[in-house]
Amino acid sequence: MDKAQQDALKKAAGIEAAKLIQSGMIAGLGTGSTVRFLVDELGRRVKEEGLEFTGVTTSRRTRSRPKATASRSLTSMTSTIST
Repeated sequence: MDKAQQDALKKAAGIEAAKLIQSGMIAGLGTGSTVRFLVDELGRRVKEEGLEFTGVTTSRRTRSRPKATASRSLTSMTSTIST
């Protein structure tokens, strides 16, 4: 399997995982390339569907990504950021 195929599967997994998040939930967001797709899809849902949730991140990389994808509330292990 080449990288493009792997990325397509990771993106599909991220999108499916994002469907499980409902407004008012607190969701743990991990780290890694699949989580990038999850966070992008959650950002799209926040912007287009008005989804509101709190994401608890495990890394600075994951915490900083939602600023670009319109997430309103992400909490890291040490701080809270709002966009």
